[in-house]
Amino acid sequence: DKGPGVMSAEVATGVNYHKAGQDPKLLPDEEYPEWLWTLAEPLPTMQELKRDVEAGEKLGHAKMRRLWDLYNRDVIKQKNALKAK
Repeated sequence: DKGPGVMSAEVATGVNYHKAGQDPKLLPDEEYPEWLWTLAEPLPTMQELKRDVEAGEKLGHAKMRRLWDLYNRDVIKQKNALKAK
């Protein structure tokens, strides 16, 4: 019997959220969609995206949205820093 928090190579420990359910069995890597493996890749930083724009690279929708979100976050941080003074 495996208690809570004990990792296993056979089941996804801690994934179950049903009261009477069980953790799902792990499948071979080939049975998972390709996009799943890209989730662990780091996202580009604002500096990297700005450099791409300045180099004339055309950004796709996802990268442009990320650049806009990072820019807005930076503006909010700057305004909050000014208010804190």
